[in-house]
Amino acid sequence: MGSNVPFLSKLNLSSFRHTVLALVWASVSVPILILCIYQIRDDYEQRIITNERELAHETERASFALSQTLRQLMTDLDRIASDGSVIRSLFMPILTPVSVKKIEEFLGHNPISASVFLIDKELFPIEVLPSWSLNDDLTEYEAFMAEIVASQDSITDPRPRLFIPNAVDGQVQQLVFVRPILSVSDSIAQPFQVNGLLLVTIPVEKMMSELLATVDGSKEFVRLMFGEKVIYEKRDRSAANIQQSSSPIVIGVDDRSMSIVLGQSEKDVLSQVLFSYRMQAIVALLFIVFMLVVIKLLADKLSHPLRVLSQLTSNMSLRNFDGAPLPPVDTESIRYREFSEVFHLLNKMDSTIREQFKQLHDANATLEDKVAERTTELEKNLRLLDKQRNSLNSLVQYSIEIQLVTSLEEAGRMTLLLAERICNQKVGGYILRSEYFPGYQHFDGLDEVCRDFLRINSAELNDYASLLRVAKDASWLQILPIGSSTSSYQGFLITSKTERSDQANEALMVLCTMLGSAIKQHNLNSKLHRLAHVDSVTRLPNRHYFTSKFNEKLHSFTASNGNSHFGVFVVDVNGLKFINDHYGHKHGDEMLKVVAEAIKGVARANDTVARVGGDEFYIILEGAKVDACERFAERLQSVSSTLTMSIEGQVTSISFSFGYASTDLDSLKNLLALADERMYFQKKNHYKNISSR
Repeated sequence: MGSNVPFLSKLNLSSFRHTVLALVWASVSVPILILCIYQIRDDYEQRIITNERELAHETERASFALSQTLRQLMTDLDRIASDGSVIRSLFMPILTPVSVKKIEEFLGHNPISASVFLIDKELFPIEVLPSWSLNDDLTEYEAFMAEIVASQDSITDPRPRLFIPNAVDGQVQQLVFVRPILSVSDSIAQPFQVNGLLLVTIPVEKMMSELLATVDGSKEFVRLMFGEKVIYEKRDRSAANIQQSSSPIVIGVDDRSMSIVLGQSEKDVLSQVLFSYRMQAIVALLFIVFMLVVIKLLADKLSHPLRVLSQLTSNMSLRNFDGAPLPPVDTESIRYREFSEVFHLLNKMDSTIREQFKQLHDANATLEDKVAERTTELEKNLRLLDKQRNSLNSLVQYSIEIQLVTSLEEAGRMTLLLAERICNQKVGGYILRSEYFPGYQHFDGLDEVCRDFLRINSAELNDYASLLRVAKDASWLQILPIGSSTSSYQGFLITSKTERSDQANEALMVLCTMLGSAIKQHNLNSKLHRLAHVDSVTRLPNRHYFTSKFNEKLHSFTASNGNSHFGVFVVDVNGLKFINDHYGHKHGDEMLKVVAEAIKGVARANDTVARVGGDEFYIILEGAKVDACERFAERLQSVSSTLTMSIEGQVTSISFSFGYASTDLDSLKNLLALADERMYFQKKNHYKNISSR
């Protein structure tokens, strides 16, 4: 009747019990289902009205936010155009640093802006920020800009004007704000004149992306209009029946208006309504469960005589004498004597056969117990051997990996993980601080007794003899020193003392020995590395390190990759030989330290500053082209002119000469030679200036 539906396939209406279940369930569920459908329909209609109101509110919020952003941008643009340094820049070949800083601050305060153009009254761009916007084509804006320059309204009302160009295929739609820059004229009749323009471009896509990030929820439809012109549209093509709401945006001096339209689909309304009924659904589910129980009890009571007859028939056919006894059947409730006599006979037959099977089962159980005992013993031995093999493999792997770690924290973490795996409990660790490592400690996970012991005896943990003394008194702890003597002591491992195998204790001792050897080796390697790569006077990298770094930069350099460009500076201290000869090398070394600190103060964290010998320093300026090198040279020159040091109570001026070369302007092969040659040229000029005085 319903073989394709799981529920109906189990419902057999030829069964009296199933028929009763179906009738009672239908009489309860159908009215409830009809009431639920009517209630959901009413809530669905109410939700549609509510969503329309919320959408209108969100559209007004978005319109207000966009208006505020654009008005703030226009206010900032007014402030820059009225700034004296910007007005003076119209008569200079390049912008002054103050003007550049103000325009950069404008771009920082208005992240939706893409670029700022400073244009003279002949419509020629004087400066563009950022510089990559130089390639932008301003041809389409020229007529609009010429109209602003020529218009008398630009003098009486110089506020920013809005221009929206037509977007060509493949180009980003933009908003363009043009603000006339006024300066004083020689005419008495017209005291001001338009001498230039500030032009700001705003990608509509970027502006709308930032706006939509502030809107609650995702919208399937977003449109920005300028009059009747669509300048931005984002639509979910799969959405249908979209509700829309529009709100105007009025900006500019000529009352040109924009409007924003938001829309959302009605497809989620039904799911929202259903979700709001989750508590009612839970109550309904509980009610259904309750009704199922009640209906089942009623059906069972009505079908009980038939069920007893079925059980009796089933017991007569099972005859599973080796298993559990036949389940008892309550025949008293139906009071049929014939059924009781048959059931008594079946129980008697079952008892006789089960007794015979029990004797055989007991014999088998004795044999199985002996086999199980022997198997358990063998499994225990195998587990012990497997654990020993795993510990040995772990120690071998640890001895290899510990030599490859570069930090004491990594070595400590690796050691504690292996120690916890060996003893199967939490282990803490403490490694002494050295000249080359900052030290390491990790006691998380230890119980309160261990942590109290460490707090009380913290002063004793840095000495080998003191550690052995306090460890002897702490019988409830197991403390394993790293190192076997006072001179080789490196720290300790600590854990609660529990019963563990001798093999585990030996593995922990071997682990401590390996860690101590690894720490010694790392200290030695760090010392050798410092001697090989660090200048002993200035603590800067030496010639060996610089040569390695410089060759690495040459090999990785690619002209097409702007980030791989770099500059090289050669710095030579003026007058070092004179200081050494007249005041001694102690003051000469002090002079080198002062110069080294000055250069480090100017350089960035990722730049390389090295002393390559005598009075020479080399600098690698990362990611720098010639313009960045020029700015860095200006900072070096400024620092060189103010350096002083005290020699025998007298303040002595310090200076240095330098030269530089950059990969975007000079030959890669002769980079250092060119920088050195330019340094000597500056050094000659320095001494000429001194001799001329």
